[in-house]
Amino acid sequence: MQGWLDGVDVPDGLTVDTDLRWRLLQALVAHGHATEAAIEAELQSDPTSTGQRQAERAHALLPAADAKERAWQRAVHEDDIPNAVQEAIISGFSHPAQRGLLGTYVERYSPRWPRSGRGGRASAPSPW
Repeated sequence: MQGWLDGVDVPDGLTVDTDLRWRLLQALVAHGHATEAAIEAELQSDPTSTGQRQAERAHALLPAADAKERAWQRAVHEDDIPNAVQEAIISGFSHPAQRGLLGTYVERYSPRWPRSGRGGRASAPSPW
C-alpha cells in the first residue's frame, strides 16, 4: 500500500486518486505503518473539507492510547465540531484490529445509555 501511495508498482488501470490515497493511508495508519506526520502531509495535499474529515478519521485510527483519548474527547465532548467531522472521528475510533485499546471506553460510554425498566441495568441503544 505504501508503494501505491508513493506511485510505485501501481497496477495498470488503477488510478490512485485523492479518495484512494486517503483509504490507503488510513489502512496503513490503522495497522501502525504510518504516522501523524504522514496524515498531516496528506492533508497538505488535500486541504479541502473532505480532506479535513479524512485526516480526522486517520488521526482517530492511530493505534495508540493517547490518540484514542484525543479522538474520544473530540467526538464526545467538543460540541462545536461539525457533525460530519464527528462522524469521521467516530468511524476511525473503533477499528477491529484495535479492540485492545477500546476496552475502557465501553465502561465510559455505557453510563450514557438509557436505563431499561428491568433492574435499572444499562442497555445498549438499538441500531434498529
